[in-house]
Amino acid sequence: MAATTFDTLTYAKLLQEAGFTAQQAEAQAEALRSVVDQNLATKQDLKEMETRLDHKIELVRRDMKDMESRTEVRLKELDAKIELLRHDTKEMETRLVLKMELMRRDTIIWLGGIIVAATAALAVLMKVL
Repeated sequence: MAATTFDTLTYAKLLQEAGFTAQQAEAQAEALRSVVDQNLATKQDLKEMETRLDHKIELVRRDMKDMESRTEVRLKELDAKIELLRHDTKEMETRLVLKMELMRRDTIIWLGGIIVAATAALAVLMKVL
């Protein structure tokens, strides 16, 4: 912190006028100046702090913008992956439906064959008996 302006001479004179001895007034003025210098911020101190805070805020804003940009890119990548998964799922569904249709057809053909064979076997049995 920069030193503050504290007029110890004027303060000591006021104390002397109020009844303090010169030695007491000077000691009191020096003690108060020390406290003021160590504990009070000057306008310059505040201005420097404001400048540092403004700089840090700007850095945080940049970081946030950077994070936002990266997040947008990641979201677009995720959207693209989701779209690919949807496409793959639709393709898999189409293949499954086709396989089920083929199995249905094969089952009908197999059952038809069994019916024809059973009918033929029954006809043979009826002629034999």
